[in-house]
Amino acid sequence: AQALDLSADGTRLAVMSVANTGAWYDTSSGARRWSQRCDGNGQAVKIIGDSVVLGFHDGCSGVTGVDATINRISDGARDPSFNPVFNLFWGVRAMDGNASVLVTAGSMTSVSGVPVGGFAIFPSA
Repeated sequence: AQALDLSADGTRLAVMSVANTGAWYDTSSGARRWSQRCDGNGQAVKIIGDSVVLGFHDGCSGVTGVDATINRISDGARDPSFNPVFNLFWGVRAMDGNASVLVTAGSMTSVSGVPVGGFAIFPSA
């Protein structure tokens, strides 16, 4: 695993792997509940509310530059309204946030055409 985040109650674990996959696990059984495969290695993960934010490089679903997704915890469904495009290959390396803000850091000088200096701030993830 490249990155991990544990739910507040300790019952679930979000994992990003070098196998291009983000996944959601039950900590009591180790069972994987869902996963999402993207085009580049997983590098960052953050649980925010009822969502998991996944960070990676090289794009997702064949769209180069989309290096972060928001997935619903219950079933892994992607939020289609969150599609930031990072301009450099290595994309998202770290992230943090809460119910009000998501911050991503990594190799980027612009996100969706907006100049940034290695990190981007998104309101309410």
